[in-house]
Amino acid sequence: MRLSFTASLTALALAFGLACAPAAHAQSKLKYAGVNLAGAEFNSSAKPGVVYKNYVYPTDTDFAYFADQGMNVIRLPFLWERLQPQAGATLDATQLSYIRTAVTRAKNHGLKIILDPHNYAKYNGQFIGSSSVPNAVFADLWRQLATAFANDDAVIFGLMNEPYSISATTWASAAQAGIDAIRATGAKNLVLVPGVAWTGAHSWNSSSAGGGVSNGDALAKLTDPANNLAYEVHQYMDAYYSGTSATCVSPTIGAEKLKGFTDWLRANGKVGFLGEFGAANNDTCMVALDGMLSYMESNRDVWLGWTYWAAGAWWNDSYMFSVQPDKAGNAKPQLAILADHARAITSAAKAVATRTAPPMMSQPALSKPATAAQAPVTAKTAAAVTTSKPVVQVAASVSMPKLVSASKPAAENPLVRAALRRWFATRDASTR
Repeated sequence: MRLSFTASLTALALAFGLACAPAAHAQSKLKYAGVNLAGAEFNSSAKPGVVYKNYVYPTDTDFAYFADQGMNVIRLPFLWERLQPQAGATLDATQLSYIRTAVTRAKNHGLKIILDPHNYAKYNGQFIGSSSVPNAVFADLWRQLATAFANDDAVIFGLMNEPYSISATTWASAAQAGIDAIRATGAKNLVLVPGVAWTGAHSWNSSSAGGGVSNGDALAKLTDPANNLAYEVHQYMDAYYSGTSATCVSPTIGAEKLKGFTDWLRANGKVGFLGEFGAANNDTCMVALDGMLSYMESNRDVWLGWTYWAAGAWWNDSYMFSVQPDKAGNAKPQLAILADHARAITSAAKAVATRTAPPMMSQPALSKPATAAQAPVTAKTAAAVTTSKPVVQVAASVSMPKLVSASKPAAENPLVRAALRRWFATRDASTR
């Protein structure tokens, strides 16, 4: 099957001019491949919530499974308000211990881990940069996280998940505050910086999406004394780039929508990271998935890596993007493509590491936490989840019949989010 995908994509890439031959001769920066292990951010309306009832952190088995697929990085979404229940206060010791455990488990399996406050640039419903959540509050979160994980090479700092409804200029100021706070601790860890408008690659250069100034223009001005930044984008392949439909626009849509961002990276001497993308199990999307990954490989001089959305033990088997093995232990079809590309990337990265660095000492494995009954969950996508709580059935006219939590904040409700994305995509800068 992989051969048929590759052959199809190659022909389409030639037809659309997506291949980038010059990059093949440039120094490769592409070294990370992995998945999002979702769960700790679930049920965001339950603050702080109860672990293994409202939310869950990944088990050692989760990390082991994806390491066995040739992957070397995990993105770990979590909820800011759980980690820091009061703005500016000391981080919650229990939540920090959960994150520390996840970091140790990742390292035990040779994985890097991206810490991802999955908050859409908000804290308790108020946007970063507002009078309720000034940049200093955001900076304090990262000051404390950086202190906890300073210079741990396995830990990558993802500043924020998918800022939206704030301008690129406002977000750039907040991002700089976060970077400054991290570097003030002495931490030199890699930092991933997203853009606004849900950090879509397709809208990176759009001044309308950025509120008058594009992500590219606003964020290119960021400074980092450690010179260890990468720019994070997300890209879904449905008509509105929302991640709420099993339909992909075309077999080449993934590669096409990365091109403008890729050009920006190269023109500005930056590197990029694809933090979220997903594909349903159908012919068009599977070819598009393969093509998106192949495109990054063809442009490895400016791409650092990727994490697929999503895995995690609390996804229903029916969730269209899930690559968590099903209840019988069977692998999802998308995983064959992901693992193929991951092994190509990580084997090359290991070869380079072997030539340039001494071996790392292994750490003792942690015991697996006791299994608890799974509770209803709410995720950023409209996944069908097993639930005993009231839910609202999506209207039959919607192409993907899923269950959406009735308590989900409107702009994180995937259907509302899709509508907002359509609105932002068509709205003129003068109306923002």
